[in-house]
Amino acid sequence: LDIDHFKRINDTYGHSVGDEVLRAFATAVQDSLRDSDVVARWGGEEFLLMLTDCRVDQARQGVDRVHEAVAACAVSSTHPELRISFSCGLTEQRYEETLDATIERADQALYRAKRRGRNRTIAA
Repeated sequence: LDIDHFKRINDTYGHSVGDEVLRAFATAVQDSLRDSDVVARWGGEEFLLMLTDCRVDQARQGVDRVHEAVAACAVSSTHPELRISFSCGLTEQRYEETLDATIERADQALYRAKRRGRNRTIAA
Protein backbone atom coordinates (compact mmCIF):
# COMPACT_ATOMS: atom_id res chain seq x y z
CA LEU A 1 0.00 0.00 0.00
CA ASP A 2 1.33 3.45 -0.87
CA ILE A 3 -0.34 6.68 0.24
CA ASP A 4 -1.03 8.73 -2.88
CA HIS A 5 0.72 12.10 -3.17
CA PHE A 6 2.24 11.86 0.31
CA LYS A 7 5.20 14.08 -0.62
CA ARG A 8 2.76 16.77 -1.72
CA ILE A 9 1.01 16.52 1.66
CA ASN A 10 4.32 17.00 3.48
CA ASP A 11 5.31 19.87 1.19
CA THR A 12 1.93 21.61 1.42
CA TYR A 13 0.95 21.06 5.05
CA GLY A 14 4.25 20.26 6.76
CA HIS A 15 5.76 17.18 8.33
CA SER A 16 3.61 17.30 11.46
CA VAL A 17 0.49 16.91 9.30
CA GLY A 18 2.30 14.21 7.34
CA ASP A 19 2.86 12.38 10.62
CA GLU A 20 -0.86 12.73 11.46
CA VAL A 21 -1.69 11.30 8.04
CA LEU A 22 0.57 8.29 8.63
CA ARG A 23 -1.01 7.59 12.02
CA ALA A 24 -4.58 8.00 10.73
CA PHE A 25 -3.85 5.83 7.71
CA ALA A 26 -2.30 3.06 9.83
CA THR A 27 -5.27 3.13 12.22
CA ALA A 28 -7.84 3.01 9.40
CA VAL A 29 -6.01 0.10 7.78
CA GLN A 30 -5.62 -1.83 11.04
CA ASP A 31 -9.27 -1.29 12.00
CA SER A 32 -10.37 -2.69 8.61
CA LEU A 33 -8.48 -5.96 8.90
CA ARG A 34 -9.16 -9.34 10.40
CA ASP A 35 -7.27 -10.31 13.55
CA SER A 36 -5.13 -12.71 11.53
CA ASP A 37 -3.96 -10.06 9.04
CA VAL A 38 -0.78 -8.03 9.46
CA VAL A 39 0.08 -4.49 8.41
CA ALA A 40 3.50 -2.89 8.85
CA ARG A 41 5.14 0.29 7.70
CA TRP A 42 7.55 -0.71 4.94
CA GLY A 43 9.20 2.67 4.45
CA GLY A 44 8.19 6.28 3.93
CA GLU A 45 4.54 6.20 2.95
CA GLU A 46 4.57 2.51 1.99
CA PHE A 47 2.93 -0.21 4.04
CA LEU A 48 3.07 -3.96 3.64
CA LEU A 49 -0.21 -5.78 4.15
CA MET A 50 -0.30 -9.55 4.58
CA LEU A 51 -3.75 -11.11 4.38
CA THR A 52 -3.63 -14.68 5.60
CA ASP A 53 -5.51 -17.73 4.34
CA CYS A 54 -7.24 -16.11 1.39
CA ARG A 55 -7.10 -16.07 -2.38
CA VAL A 56 -6.58 -12.94 -4.48
CA ASP A 57 -10.32 -12.32 -4.95
CA GLN A 58 -10.88 -12.46 -1.18
CA ALA A 59 -7.85 -10.24 -0.60
CA ARG A 60 -9.24 -7.72 -3.09
CA GLN A 61 -12.45 -7.55 -1.05
CA GLY A 62 -10.37 -6.89 2.06
CA VAL A 63 -8.41 -4.15 0.33
CA ASP A 64 -11.68 -2.64 -0.93
CA ARG A 65 -12.81 -2.37 2.72
CA VAL A 66 -9.52 -0.62 3.50
CA HIS A 67 -10.06 1.82 0.59
CA GLU A 68 -13.50 2.69 1.99
CA ALA A 69 -12.17 3.18 5.53
CA VAL A 70 -9.28 5.36 4.39
CA ALA A 71 -11.53 7.50 2.17
CA ALA A 72 -13.87 8.10 5.12
CA CYS A 73 -11.30 8.89 7.81
CA ALA A 74 -10.36 12.35 8.99
CA VAL A 75 -6.58 12.37 8.77
CA SER A 76 -5.68 15.72 10.33
CA SER A 77 -7.11 17.61 13.28
CA THR A 78 -5.77 20.90 11.91
CA HIS A 79 -6.93 20.31 8.32
CA PRO A 80 -10.27 18.46 8.54
CA GLU A 81 -10.84 18.90 4.80
CA LEU A 82 -7.77 16.80 3.97
CA ARG A 83 -8.57 13.36 2.57
CA ILE A 84 -6.19 10.71 1.31
CA SER A 85 -6.20 7.68 -0.93
CA PHE A 86 -3.76 4.89 -1.61
CA SER A 87 -2.59 2.64 -4.38
CA CYS A 88 -2.15 -1.09 -3.89
CA GLY A 89 -0.30 -3.89 -5.61
CA LEU A 90 -1.90 -7.21 -4.78
CA THR A 91 -0.51 -10.68 -5.30
CA GLU A 92 -0.64 -14.18 -3.92
CA GLN A 93 2.48 -16.03 -2.86
CA ARG A 94 3.20 -18.84 -5.30
CA TYR A 95 4.25 -22.32 -4.32
CA GLU A 96 7.99 -22.39 -3.50
CA GLU A 97 8.31 -18.65 -4.18
CA THR A 98 10.47 -16.62 -1.81
CA LEU A 99 8.89 -13.84 0.18
CA ASP A 100 11.20 -11.36 -1.57
CA ALA A 101 9.93 -12.50 -4.98
CA THR A 102 6.31 -12.17 -3.83
CA ILE A 103 6.93 -8.66 -2.51
CA GLU A 104 8.68 -7.69 -5.76
CA ARG A 105 5.63 -8.79 -7.80
CA ALA A 106 3.34 -6.82 -5.48
CA ASP A 107 5.61 -3.80 -5.84
CA GLN A 108 5.46 -4.00 -9.64
CA ALA A 109 1.65 -4.15 -9.45
CA LEU A 110 1.68 -1.15 -7.09
CA TYR A 111 3.58 0.93 -9.63
CA ARG A 112 1.13 -0.11 -12.34
CA ALA A 113 -1.68 1.13 -10.07
CA LYS A 114 0.10 4.47 -9.69
CA ARG A 115 0.68 4.79 -13.44
CA ARG A 116 -3.00 4.08 -14.08
CA GLY A 117 -4.12 7.02 -11.97
CA ARG A 118 -3.67 6.03 -8.32
CA ASN A 119 -6.40 5.24 -5.77
CA ARG A 120 -6.77 1.71 -7.10
CA THR A 121 -5.69 -1.87 -6.59
CA ILE A 122 -3.93 -3.85 -9.31
CA ALA A 123 -3.40 -7.59 -8.96
CA ALA A 124 -0.22 -9.22 -10.24
